[in-house]
Amino acid sequence: NVVIVKPGSTQRVGEAADAMAQLPDGFERHFVPDSPDVLFFTPLVAAGKSCRLTFKAPAEPGGYPFLCSFPGHWRAMRGILRVRK
Repeated sequence: NVVIVKPGSTQRVGEAADAMAQLPDGFERHFVPDSPDVLFFTPLVAAGKSCRLTFKAPAEPGGYPFLCSFPGHWRAMRGILRVRK
């Protein structure tokens, strides 16, 4: 999946997603933490499948991190969405 988060929150959201592996409904919740740091997200998408995420970019220019919230994946599967004026 793809989870777009507030600047500076990658580790906090990633660790919260990791902790969701212990929850009985973590998978059904797509390992997306209930957090104000989460701006936009897709559900989990199986290999070979696709998903479209449509959203209005934040008004504030800057670097918005994105990550895969499947437990453990966020450490390697992440990047930055650049918002410019």
